[in-house]
Amino acid sequence: MAKQQSAVDFEQLLANQAADFQTVQILDEVGKVVHPELMPDLSDEQLVELMSQMVWSRVLDQRATALNRQGRLGFMRQPQAKKPVNWVVTLR
Repeated sequence: MAKQQSAVDFEQLLANQAADFQTVQILDEVGKVVHPELMPDLSDEQLVELMSQMVWSRVLDQRATALNRQGRLGFMRQPQAKKPVNWVVTLR
């Protein structure tokens, strides 16, 4: 006979997870820099390229989701939640 495992305490697991992640804010609500040491060293051209790639990626995700829901797309990857971070790392 198999051993019965004890129930998982999800509340405890989530409480530990919340302690590991801190919010990092570089800009305030009006766009003023609050932590200049965290600002990436990017040129205006790189910032424009970053924005262009983020918008293109968002549009691609939206169109792929619509096609997938209509049954017109046989495959679809899961969208990445942290696209802006990924693009900044790519540009560096």
